[in-house]
Amino acid sequence: AMEVCNPDVLGHIASTCHHLLTHEKSLDFLIDLLEKDQLDD
Repeated sequence: AMEVCNPDVLGHIASTCHHLLTHEKSLDFLIDLLEKDQLDD
């Protein structure tokens, strides 16, 4: 797939990945609460 992916698409993927990493701890915390059925409304 890398040989057919253009630089714009790769840039978009990298940007999205970086954006998600900034929220990783919060998402991990919420997922942990969901798994333990401790998430309150």
